[in-house]
Amino acid sequence: MTDVTRVNPSWAWAAGNIVSSGRDVTAFLRAWMKGEGVRQPQLDQMRVVDAIASDEIGTGFGLGLERQPFSCDNFGKNGSVPGYAITAQSTSDGERQAMWAMNSADWLLRPDLFAPLFFELRTALGEALCGSSSN
Repeated sequence: MTDVTRVNPSWAWAAGNIVSSGRDVTAFLRAWMKGEGVRQPQLDQMRVVDAIASDEIGTGFGLGLERQPFSCDNFGKNGSVPGYAITAQSTSDGERQAMWAMNSADWLLRPDLFAPLFFELRTALGEALCGSSSN
């Protein structure tokens, strides 16, 4: 265990400067996917994921959005700072959202422990979001 309560997350700039609830995060993502955050042409551009912008674990990156290798079309975002980690995804039509958040200090110090947990959580998130098995 590592006490990170004295760490000011503002060092991570925008990544550490918001305090919210899971309900607020999923409501924001739902509204965004339904085109309430930006106009449709800009949202369409954000959803473009080029093969070059995909990583070795299947996550595709657009303009501020990520697509996970789930069985349904989806977009969202993940992030972490010492003490916290979150992933929130929405179906592309904004009808369903799923997220996980956890307290974690090991992601920097012990990636060997965090990586297996990440893949288990990602699989569960995809099943919750899409209603079926995912990668």
